[in-house]
Amino acid sequence: MSLINEFYLVNGPGFFTGIRSGVMIVKAIYQILKPRVFLVSSFAYLDAHIQTKPEHYGILIVGSQREGYFQEFSPQGQSKAVILPYEKAREKARSFPVFTDQEKYSIEWNLTYLQPKAVLSSQAYEIADLKDLTPNYVRSEDELFRS
Repeated sequence: MSLINEFYLVNGPGFFTGIRSGVMIVKAIYQILKPRVFLVSSFAYLDAHIQTKPEHYGILIVGSQREGYFQEFSPQGQSKAVILPYEKAREKARSFPVFTDQEKYSIEWNLTYLQPKAVLSSQAYEIADLKDLTPNYVRSEDELFRS
């Protein structure tokens, strides 16, 4: 454990339990070892996987059975991440390339699958304090915990 001096954490959006668990584990280790911690969004992490970037494209991160997290990228910049029904993501894929983290959907909907690999994003940033180590939710916490 004493050899750990840096963490790079993908802090979301994504599956609630996975993102929350990763943040909690790094927080616990941070309390003991005080390593440098770098955060990167799931979109920035996946965007770093794209070798040749089209002028306009989207990234779809699988969420629930009906909807996922979606963000568009263009020469004007990137849109705000949104929760999007899969059918709407399929419609967007008819207009411009859409990349996804889910192999099943890449095959079914003709999206480009981004094979997971160790890639560091230039958008990773170092946290200054433990309070900055937070999950990146697209939904508000009220929406997440509404019964």
